[in-house]
Amino acid sequence: MIAAPSLTPRPAGRPPVVPAMVVEDLPSGLRPVALPPLVEDQGGAPVLVLRYVAPEIARARGLYDFTALEQDFQVLCTRDAPADGPEQVVVILMERAVPRGQAAPGVTQYFESLRRTPDGCEWEGL
Repeated sequence: MIAAPSLTPRPAGRPPVVPAMVVEDLPSGLRPVALPPLVEDQGGAPVLVLRYVAPEIARARGLYDFTALEQDFQVLCTRDAPADGPEQVVVILMERAVPRGQAAPGVTQYFESLRRTPDGCEWEGL
């Protein structure tokens, strides 16, 4: 589980400095770096956003596509979404860090929406 200073919404601006953590043992073999989790209000409900950076997913490199990463989303959610956090979880894999909500057309990013359950996380589809 990612240890975060707080899972409360953060005001816009600079995020806190948190040591990078490499995630290992994913089904795809990818080893992304976890960014600090965010909690956003979406339609009046809290949503946990788990973000990971993995340069290997860049389309230009051709090493990983969405199909190769599909199982990783559920593993990341199950592993890193705290049991006492929001039920709705969005997992994002990106080739380089992009500020949340900022358009980055040249950056490969994969998103998946999941729901935290007592047994882990279930795919919801985005």
